[in-house]
Amino acid sequence: MPLAKMGPYMEVKAFLKKHPKDRAKVMRSLYYVDTKHFAGSIKSPVLIGIGLKDEDCPPKGTLIVYKLIKSKKQLFIAKNSGHVVLPGWNLEVFKFFAPYLPKTIKSSNTNKKINKNNERKIL
Repeated sequence: MPLAKMGPYMEVKAFLKKHPKDRAKVMRSLYYVDTKHFAGSIKSPVLIGIGLKDEDCPPKGTLIVYKLIKSKKQLFIAKNSGHVVLPGWNLEVFKFFAPYLPKTIKSSNTNKKINKNNERKIL
């Protein structure tokens, strides 16, 4: 898997530039923090957003992780986006996770209820 062109892997690239003989050791160490090794253990629903122009988290690596997830999952792809909040992302998050949200919201003050007209009544 290729290293990202930006983000935290820049330090790794800089190290390898100074110590090219250590490449095998570095890649072996990165193996332990690679998400793909934990993806099969995920049990919760997962929504993954990918910007196809993302240089921090290359889409190729993210797709590998997505394929390894066994729980309910959905992929959201933005063709012209990089490592940003993807266009339409917030709506997709709401739609995907809405079935898992509580149907009612409990108030921290149990003495108050909201009636059909959204008026608060003190009991």
